Order: sequence, then structure tokens, then C-alpha cells
Amino acid sequence: MSPSEYAAGCFFALLTGGAALATAVLIARRSMPAIRGSARVVALGLLFTAAFVVAHLVPAALAVLSRWTVAAAALAEVTIAWWAVRHGPAKARAPSAAPERRSGSRLSGAIAAIGVSLLGGWIVAATHSRGVTAINSIDLLTFNLPLLGRWMQDHSLWQLADYFPLQSHGSYPHDGDLVILGSMLPWRSDFLVRFVQYPFFALAGTAVYALGRELRVGPPAALLAASACVAIPAMSYTAFLIALPDTVLLAALAGGALFLVRHSRTGARADLVLAGLGFGIAFGTKWYGPTTIGVVLAVWTGASWLAGRRVRRIVADGGILVALTLALGGFWLVRNAIEYGNPVFPATVRAFGVTLFSSPPDVARRQVGFTLAHYIGNASVWRHAIWPGLRAAFGLGGAMLLGGSVVAVLAQLVRVVRRRAARETVLAVVLAGTALLLTALYLVTPDSALGPPGHPDVLPNARYGMPAMLMAAPVLAWLAGRIGRLGLALELLMLAAIVDALGRRGLNTGTGAALLASVACLAVIGAVRAARRWPWRSLLPARRPGPFAVAVLVLAVAAVGYREQRQFFKYRYR
Repeated sequence: MSPSEYAAGCFFALLTGGAALATAVLIARRSMPAIRGSARVVALGLLFTAAFVVAHLVPAALAVLSRWTVAAAALAEVTIAWWAVRHGPAKARAPSAAPERRSGSRLSGAIAAIGVSLLGGWIVAATHSRGVTAINSIDLLTFNLPLLGRWMQDHSLWQLADYFPLQSHGSYPHDGDLVILGSMLPWRSDFLVRFVQYPFFALAGTAVYALGRELRVGPPAALLAASACVAIPAMSYTAFLIALPDTVLLAALAGGALFLVRHSRTGARADLVLAGLGFGIAFGTKWYGPTTIGVVLAVWTGASWLAGRRVRRIVADGGILVALTLALGGFWLVRNAIEYGNPVFPATVRAFGVTLFSSPPDVARRQVGFTLAHYIGNASVWRHAIWPGLRAAFGLGGAMLLGGSVVAVLAQLVRVVRRRAARETVLAVVLAGTALLLTALYLVTPDSALGPPGHPDVLPNARYGMPAMLMAAPVLAWLAGRIGRLGLALELLMLAAIVDALGRRGLNTGTGAALLASVACLAVIGAVRAARRWPWRSLLPARRPGPFAVAVLVLAVAAVGYREQRQFFKYRYR
């Protein structure tokens, strides 16, 4: 790529990404001033992702996809947001924040810092060890990237494009792929694809942390539980080593759940809208998105009714959630109905003996697309294939998160049903129940036990079980604050779960490099914490970085990116 081609790509990327970010900031400042702290970071992430996805979806749906039309769509979004801000209602008064439950041990902060440092060090080491080589995962090379290349060639998404025998990848929901497209289209290159999932990995962790804070969990325990959750191989491997868009789904799901929980406290329309945006992105990213969102909304409906909310209010709020979910994720069902004649192709839909939507026989699914539930009762397969696969995919962290949900339900369900529990206890039980239902959904999800009869391989699609882990993580943090001194032991187990996860086969990037990077991350955390307490901090200028500083930062990032892409094309797929 020549310097001029790279500079042109930077121009379009900055224009599109900057406009999407400006849209998110405008909406958040005007309509969501009550959202602060980690929840605000998640809100901005959801708003940016929604704006970015729509900016690529609209031109592609109109068959005019190009760098210019995507940039124009993003600029149109920021213009509409600016007009809405100027003519919209005044800012709402901020509701009171959720009260905080202090951690029971002074060591909790140190344990959390070590856990975050280990995770951060592993990310740095994994990125360094991979170097400039391209992602070589099967799905990305046989499905995601070829399909996006076809869209760029045809300037449209209206085609039936499948590149893997006996599979129907072209009929998938593609919101997550539109995010990957946004990293390719400006330069017409895939050199940034391997980094696309990094911010969504961080967004998922931030959303889990904020969920813990909504349960009145102290910052150390919430941070440790979030780190233990996202470190699970089924998630970290997906995000960093095979770079699949499932990370977008998981981040959006966690963000949507956060604002649905917040809405139960604040009653604010803004929280409901953000929940709908998150669910819409998750719904439109993978086929297990719609089923996951269906379970979450069903639990929300039942919990709202049991809490005594009026049916009319539940229907109204539910209508907003469903409308936003379909607005951001339902386009792919319409596209499939037009192109395939079946919105959920290649599935056949029957009801009361009547075939509503038909499809040709799915040969691959019949032969290898088994569910985990299919093998219930087959002890030999579970002992020799499934349990080892689940241990490798979820490790100690997955067992702890699921076990914490079981304990929370068994210990508090009776009090919740009798309406004798505090708000955070009710929310913890609801999240735990959701996690258990999503675990059951994972067991019956097609391809969760991929492989010939009697020889399932759990690892390739273990990410289908991560929605349950995201719901369970805040519950484990809440549980640590409810068991007194035993909470410290539980936090140490969460730290052990992080170590266990990052040492798993496929994630081990070299102990020396990972430990060195972790020590560096821990030193940075300590320095930042110390700097906040030093007297000379008040002597620093209070002004935010000006346009000149931002321009210098952008130019520095662009210079690093130019070197990166040159190295990438030198060693690509070698």
C-alpha cells in the first residue's frame, strides 16, 4: 500500500469513525446526563457501535456501498443527532446512584489489581507473540472475510454468497461483520482485522463490572469478577486469537443487560433505549443472538410482573425493547425473506403441523450439528469428549461462575418470592436465574457438540455458552460480599481462575513474556493510583487536551499504523 493510498484510507476512517463517535457523544451529553462512570463508558460504546453499524448497513442495503457513501451516512447521522439535540427536551435530572457496599477486606484491591494486570499482560504478550501475521481461523477465512470482500466488490449485500460446502453462512445476521467491514473498507485491506475485537472485549468487561456495581458490589470484587469472566478461554480465544465477531455480540448483550438492570432502579427512558440498542446489535450478529435475547426478555417480563409492575407499563416498555431490537438486528431477517424466501434460512419452521417456512435438507447439520443435550445419558461420550472440552473451554472460571449462580438461587429464591429481599438480592437472583436458563439454552443449541455421532468437539462453538457466563459474573461478585471473611477466599479463587484460563492450551503465549508484561501493567496501575494522591497533582493544568494535542495523537497513531500495515503485507499468511 503506497503512502497516498494509506493516507486516503486514514481520511475515510477518521471521517466515518469520528462522525459515529460525535453522534454518540452528542446523544449521551444531551439525553443521558444521569449516566456516569463505567455505565457511561458502556453507553458511549453502544451508541458508537450502533451508529457505526447503521452507517455501513444503509449504503450496503441501498446497493451503493463505498467509502464515500459510508462517510456520507455517518455525517448524516451526526447532523440528525445535532438537530435532535438542539430541538429536543431539556436535560433530565440525574437520579440517585446505587448505594455502594464496601469491600470486607483491604486485600481485595490488591487482588483485583493483580488479576487485571495478569489479564492485561497476557493481552500484550499475545499481541506481541502473534506479531504481524494474519488471523488464520477457519470461520474468518472461509466465511467472514470472503463475504465482506464480495460486498465491497458488488457495493451491495443483496447476493447469495457461500464459500464453504454444505453451509449457509451467507444467511447469517451480519451486524458484527459490518464492524469488521468498517476496518477494511477505508483502505480496502484486512490489515486491521486482527485488532477489531479488542475494544469489544474491553466493553464486555466494563459492562460486567458496571453490572456488579448495580448490585452494590465494591469496585475490587466487581473488577475481579469481570476479569475472571472475560479471561475464560471461550471468550479470550475468540476475541484475540481467532477474531470472530461473537465478541461484538457478547459486549452488546452485556451492555443491554446492564441498562435493563439500571432501568429497574431509575425508570429512565434513556436506560431502556440503551438496553434496546445493545439487544439489537446482539440480535443481529449471530444466530444464537435471537434465542439469547428471547430468553433475556422473557425473564425480564416475568420478573417485572412478579415485582408488581402494571401490565400496561410492561407492554409499553417491552414494545420499546422489541422495536429497537428489530430495528438494529431485524434487517437480516427481511433480507433472508427476500433472497431465500425464508427469514431464518436454512431452518425449517413448522407450527401446529403446518410448514411456515421451508428449506432444503440441512445435510451438514444432520450429520455433525448435534447439541450437547443430544448426548445426555451417554456417559462415555461425556467422560471422554464433552467434559474435557468444557474444561478446556471454560476452566475454573466457568465452573465458579455457574456454581455461584446455583448457590445464589438456592439460598435466596424463597426470600425473593416472598418479597422479603433487598433490591440487589432480587437482581442477583434474577441474573443467576437468567444465567442458568442461558446454560440450558446452550445445551440445546445446534452445533454445540459439533462432530460425527459419538465424537463431539465442544471447543469450536464453546462461545455459545458465554452469554450465561456474562450474566453469572456479577452474581459471583455479589456473593463474595455476602459471605463475610470467606469472600476473600472467593476472590482468591477468582484470581486463580484468571491464572488457570490464561495458561490453557491455545492461550499460553509464553510465561516469561506474559509475566513481564503483567508486572509492567501492575506498575502502571500503582503509579496512576499514587499520582492521584500526590500533592503536586493540583499543580497540573485542569484543561482537557486541545485540538492540537488530539491532532498530534491521531498523527502518531497513523504513523504506527503505516508501519504496521507494511510489516503485515510482508508476512501475511506466511
